[in-house]
Amino acid sequence: MRTSLDCLVCFIRQARSTGKLATDDPAVQRRIINEAGKFLATVDPELSPPENAVSLYATMAHVLQTADPFARVKQESNTLALAMRDKLAARIAKEPDPLRAAIRIAIGGNIIDYAAQHVFDVEETMAGCLTREFVLDDYPLLQQALQAADPGANLLYLCDNCGEIVFDTLLISRLQKLGFRVTAAVRQDPIINDSTMDDAETCGLDQLCPV
Repeated sequence: MRTSLDCLVCFIRQARSTGKLATDDPAVQRRIINEAGKFLATVDPELSPPENAVSLYATMAHVLQTADPFARVKQESNTLALAMRDKLAARIAKEPDPLRAAIRIAIGGNIIDYAAQHVFDVEETMAGCLTREFVLDDYPLLQQALQAADPGANLLYLCDNCGEIVFDTLLISRLQKLGFRVTAAVRQDPIINDSTMDDAETCGLDQLCPV
């Protein structure tokens, strides 16, 4: 995937969003936009947007003088999700197919993404994710793959965003109940609101499986 001209517009939107989330100081927000403008001239169109964005987020972190500009919203996302986890776990246990239900919950949690440029309501989304139909349903293929796997097979689970990682624990627990050995992976360093080891420890994922 190459970086298109539309991606450049998105980079500026991300810079604006990051500034608003990280600080109330208009002067600092303006500096972030100015530096993002300079960054656009350095973008390599042959690289993917995430590869180019590494430099952008490093620049914004430098302006904000913090390695983790999203620290506050990440903590808020985890706190909100943790408050919902027990209730959702109980709902999953009552479903005819708990694994599918846990997958639905994990998918619902994926909406917690401050880089996606959309407005979201976590509680409303989670309330409906057990009943809404998938637009693309690959669950039968997943079932086949799990059934064909050797007993006690190893699964690598890639975690994404904060908040969402809390709901990932519900799905990982279900996979473990099926006999799989799960290893979860998180980001080594902060980037946007992606989960790191600190978040894995916050939600107890490190007590559930190797991370």
